[in-house]
This record gives sequence, C-alpha cells and structure tokens, in this order.
Amino acid sequence: MSNSHRSFFEVVQERGGAVNPARLPFPLQDLANITLDSCTQIRVKINSSPLLWPLGEAQIQIVNNDDFNAFAHHRQGCEGIGIYLGTFERLTKLSIALWSEEGLLSNARVGWRANEVLQDYVGACELEHWRTLHKSILSEEHLAQRRMNTALTSLCYVFMHEVGHLVRAHIPFLSKRASCEIATLYERGNTSLPCSNTELQFFEIDADVHAVEAVTDFALTTWAKGRIFPVNFAYPKGDLFSYLVDFYRGVCMAMFCLDCGSTSRRLASRSNHPVAAVRLGIACLASMRLLDHPFQIPQKTAFAACVAASMEVGDLFTRKGFSALTLENDLILMLEKSAEMMKRSEFYLDGKQSAIDERLQSMGRDPRHFDQYRDFYKRK
Repeated sequence: MSNSHRSFFEVVQERGGAVNPARLPFPLQDLANITLDSCTQIRVKINSSPLLWPLGEAQIQIVNNDDFNAFAHHRQGCEGIGIYLGTFERLTKLSIALWSEEGLLSNARVGWRANEVLQDYVGACELEHWRTLHKSILSEEHLAQRRMNTALTSLCYVFMHEVGHLVRAHIPFLSKRASCEIATLYERGNTSLPCSNTELQFFEIDADVHAVEAVTDFALTTWAKGRIFPVNFAYPKGDLFSYLVDFYRGVCMAMFCLDCGSTSRRLASRSNHPVAAVRLGIACLASMRLLDHPFQIPQKTAFAACVAASMEVGDLFTRKGFSALTLENDLILMLEKSAEMMKRSEFYLDGKQSAIDERLQSMGRDPRHFDQYRDFYKRK
C-alpha cells in the first residue's frame, strides 16, 4: 500500500474492506472486473486530456458493503473512489429485470406512458423503433450485452459523480467553509457534516452536472467513431435515438436507486440530496446542453429519450415495490425546478474555482490548461 493513499484504504477497511472480484458470483464477477477496468481506462483518458481536470493517481476500489453507496476521498493530496458492492448487486439485478419479460420485453411493457409525450418530440420512425425494440435481434447473447451495458452505464455514472466531487474540489472547498477537515463525501449518509441539507444538495448537483456531461461526452464521442459506450457490441446502425434512450436508462437507474429515500411529489427534499425528479431534470438539462453543441443533436430529441428512459425505469421500480414518485410530476415543472436548483448551486459554489486551481497546482498542473466542456466547445 502506498503511504500517500493510506487514508483512503483506511476508509475502505472501515466500511468493509476491498472486494476481490474473483470471489464474487456470476454475473457480478464479470461486471466488477469490467467496471474496474473501464474506470481505470477512463482515469487514463481524463489524465491525458487537455480539456478535463485531471484525476491523478486516484485509487478505485469496490467496497465489501451491501449498502447502495459510493464515496470520494481527498486528504493531503490522497484521492480515491470507493463503490459499494451493494451498488453492483442492485444495478445488476435491475438491469436484468429491465431487459426481461417483466420489463421491456413484457406484453404490458414498462414505459408505455411515454407514448403520448414522445409523439410531440420524435418522428414516427424513431417512435416505432422504440416501441418494437427490434425483438428479432434480441438473442440471449444480445440481451446479455444489453443488460451488461445498462448496468455499466449506471456504474460509470456513479463513478463520474464521485470523480466530480474530486476534480471540482468539493472536499477541500467544503472543509474551508466548514472550518474543519473533511476527507470523505458519501453518496448517502453525510449526516455528520457541519452543513445544512440544502447546502449539501448544491455539491450533489454540481457532481451530477459533471457526471452527466462526462458520460454524455464519452457516449457520443464513441458513437461518432462507429462504436458504442461503455462496451462495444453489434448495434443497429444509425439508430441514435435508441442509443440515447439506452444511455438515459443507465443514468436514470442510478438516480432512482440513489434517491429512493428522498422522493417527493412536491419536488422538495429533506435529505442531503435533491429528489430524484430534480436530479433527473438536471441530468436532462446538462446533457441536452452538451448534445446540442458540439454534437448537434436537437434538444427535443434528447428530452424525448430522457422521458422514455425515465418512464421505463420508473415503471420497473414500481413493479419492484420501490419508490417512483418522480414521474407523477409535471415534466415542465420538473425542468423549471431543476434549472432553478442549478442556478442556486452555481451561486452557492461561487469561488469554487480557486479551490480547483489550488488542487491543480498541488498536482503540478497549470490551471490555465483546463477549462472543461463549455468553454472548450465554444472554441470549436
């Protein structure tokens, strides 16, 4: 163990210890190995990019804990990300259920409520494609690949959310505001932090924006190269709308899992995370902004894909007995509330750039070389 990462591994040990993927049952074993490999590759891509704030030598571990949780750790230059085993288990089971006779392949298919909405946003061809799912090509091998990619997209989103906490310097920024050292931010359970729930929600919103922009960029850049993200397999050529729905399925699944304890018809949360509806709206708005430029995908197409996926996942959660109140909200109201929360988080986190610059300088990097997505794409 490197001394520079000792504090991270101490947190991992406190929470259950590191998981050896070889000891996990199928299909968790394959999923864990592929996820760790994908996260490591993403870390390499981030660190070699002239655009993205670097992740450095951040450690990545699966934690032997059955809870649905993840955490980002930063202490004296030591950084790491832990994803709980319970996260893998739940996302794997839900992905299998989504691509099964009780989900997308059932006669009473999940997500049919989206039909009425989609007719106003996508053409008849795209709508029919979404309805039929090309069942003729859904062999057992193809279904296994779809299940794997949906779960992996969810896990990549969770990972990039934790990356957002690190590269956006939330932990040192929060430590300064709190006048005490804070080393670890958990996806759930930040009850001991000296901040209000509303204040903590702003950090989660900021990390959500980072995650959805990053995963959107990875997904569409891969698509432009004739492949699909996260794991490439045979995919209908040119079916961009279905690809976007696939992408949002993974994002929505992670959000519903993370926020099932804070759902509300009133779009208000009493926990340290926004309600699922607000987070979903933030993901939709942030991804639409990036899809519109530079990828030149109409915002209404992205919105329709998000609606389709969210209603599919929401219906699946209802069938499984999980909370899914998000979809009882008016969509426009949801987006308006999400936009308001994004603006409030940007105001609250004003001055964060100095913490980001200090982090970059401590890593021997010049802050002027990194401007993230929007400014970079404006120059393209």
